[in-house]
Amino acid sequence: MLLRSSDGRRQGMHAASRRPRLASLKFLFMFQPDDSLASSFIDTASITFAVVRTTGVQGTMNLNTFSISARCARTGELGVAVSTKVPAVGSLCPFVAPGVGAVSTQAWVNPTLGPRILAALGRGLAAEAALQEVLADEVDREIRQVGVVDAQGRAAAFTGAETDGWKGHATGSDFSVQGNMLVDERTLSAMAEAFLASADQDLAERLMRALEAGQAAGGDRRGRQSAALLVYGTEDYPTADLRADEHPDPVAELRRILEVARRELFPFVRALPTKRNPRGEFASIRAAIAPKD
Repeated sequence: MLLRSSDGRRQGMHAASRRPRLASLKFLFMFQPDDSLASSFIDTASITFAVVRTTGVQGTMNLNTFSISARCARTGELGVAVSTKVPAVGSLCPFVAPGVGAVSTQAWVNPTLGPRILAALGRGLAAEAALQEVLADEVDREIRQVGVVDAQGRAAAFTGAETDGWKGHATGSDFSVQGNMLVDERTLSAMAEAFLASADQDLAERLMRALEAGQAAGGDRRGRQSAALLVYGTEDYPTADLRADEHPDPVAELRRILEVARRELFPFVRALPTKRNPRGEFASIRAAIAPKD
């Protein structure tokens, strides 16, 4: 174990000491040397880090992953960005409902957790209450990892004791970052810092920067394979649904796709029919994008 007392000179705290934006943190370290659970709490703050260290388990589909679930307080957009060493992570991890919440479900993944948590949020439960309600009925909760943000920006996360290390999560106003089978805790610290430092950007950009920061800090210790970015605004269709399903550098590839989408897709999405404007704004862009004779 690399745990120390409240001076935090070992695991987790050294990253925070270099990052003044994350200087005041609440850490929860949990380890399970046998069948007993021990925990140690350090400080209190608006950001909570949890680190869970145990042995791994066997299963059918393990999304050893780093992700961020988040809300933009300015626009109300909700989204998830995620990367892992498994192809097509965007098909199993991110779940978003406009005006309701954003969920990333991972580790020994149960994709049904996403819709179930969103349904609980839709009934009016806050993020923590929705997460706990769903986990209470989850058969194998200790091999799951979940991050949730609701439409009010309240965040909650869970890292099961039997997920694979390094693993943990961090929550703050408008975001939750979580990961398992990472190089170390710096991935999550970097993601949280990047998200907080880019509040003037749109949510897709903030999520992308968080993913890039997590990858640069270490990311998945097995390597890289896929990444995804999913954002919803007020409509029933996404403002961004981008994926790098199989690529040697998926986060960089997702960035490339995002920049192409900014030029060639997002103007079209902004012109689509909406609840308030069923005709859309196609006339404003049609001349620019229609084929020329």
